[in-house]
Amino acid sequence: MKKILFTLCLVVSACAVEDVGRPIDTGPDGKFVKAVSQFCALVEMRYAYFDNVSDYWNQSCDRAELEARADRSSSQALDVLERLIDDLYDPHVNLNTNDVTSPRLIPSGADLAFRKVDGAYRVAAIRPLTSAAEANIEVGDQLVSFNQSTPEQMILERVHSGRKYISEERKSWAINAEIGERYNEPRQIVLLRGEREFVHDLGDPQPSAPDSLLSFRKLNNSLGYIRFNNSLGATQTVD
Repeated sequence: MKKILFTLCLVVSACAVEDVGRPIDTGPDGKFVKAVSQFCALVEMRYAYFDNVSDYWNQSCDRAELEARADRSSSQALDVLERLIDDLYDPHVNLNTNDVTSPRLIPSGADLAFRKVDGAYRVAAIRPLTSAAEANIEVGDQLVSFNQSTPEQMILERVHSGRKYISEERKSWAINAEIGERYNEPRQIVLLRGEREFVHDLGDPQPSAPDSLLSFRKLNNSLGYIRFNNSLGATQTVD
């Protein structure tokens, strides 16, 4: 029997579901279908931002439950869940597992951030100590394509339901999610600066590991600054 272990945590206290956090059968006995159905119901009942997805959530769940009825491997089952999570377009909601074909978590797994300005998606931020920071990329550069997909195509790669009306917030999420790409995918980006196009082959978006769990400095005599170097999950941070 094929199984997958996953945990779903929403931005409410919503992790107490029968099959969440336990091995879930993905075979023909229907346990995986039940788990998908439970998650869909949980989102509708307790998700803090359900109003953002209520117009198309039934469509998302119908698609996911249909896909779940097939006899799937763990990797294929994970793909079903990841597309369902995509339709929430919320970085606070994630699966506590992944594989080499999984999309990266955004924004923690991103090296570039894009924002729509004057009708085009432009670089809004570049993460230090990443391949994007080492490339010739500047804030304000316009996105032309990513892995040969236009911004419009990139949006449709991550928007699976509710395509009749896609909010600007959801479009921006989709663009930034695609820039992070999947763990096993190349990342080639074409940017426009003025009249000149630049092609960049980006590497892993994860920054170099920090030298310490946190860093700090005084800004003036009365104000201090403490930076947690992506170490909130490390118990040594408390010390």
